[in-house]
Amino acid sequence: MDRPIKPLPASTTLQDLCSSPTKKCALLLTPAGKTDRTAHDYLKEVAVGFINEYLFFEVELECNSELETLAKKSALLVYHPRTSQYVALKAKLSKTTFQKFLKANLADSKKLPLHSLPNEKLELTKCQAPSPSTQSEEL
Repeated sequence: MDRPIKPLPASTTLQDLCSSPTKKCALLLTPAGKTDRTAHDYLKEVAVGFINEYLFFEVELECNSELETLAKKSALLVYHPRTSQYVALKAKLSKTTFQKFLKANLADSKKLPLHSLPNEKLELTKCQAPSPSTQSEEL
């Protein structure tokens, strides 16, 4: 069985990543180098029940500065490709909260606080491990 949370490609746009006509995208936003994987583990468990409705990705905030304005710490963001809008969950992260949030987004509830993207084509970048030469230049 495929992994429910897929790695982010090296560089893409949110719109290209989430171009499926039948699925929404759920992005787990995490600070780079975060060692606490609790939110990831919760989402991994919950994602199995939503694998036919969502594409799941983990996005490191450090390499995606435009998303840092949406979440300063771990959060779950659902992108609605049909309307090019998103909803961010900023509540305490738990399995139950993830399940309720994903179900609410499937229903396209008018009560959801949908927001427009900060850019028409939001670039997403996979964080690369710094090379030793880059680290010495920064010192």
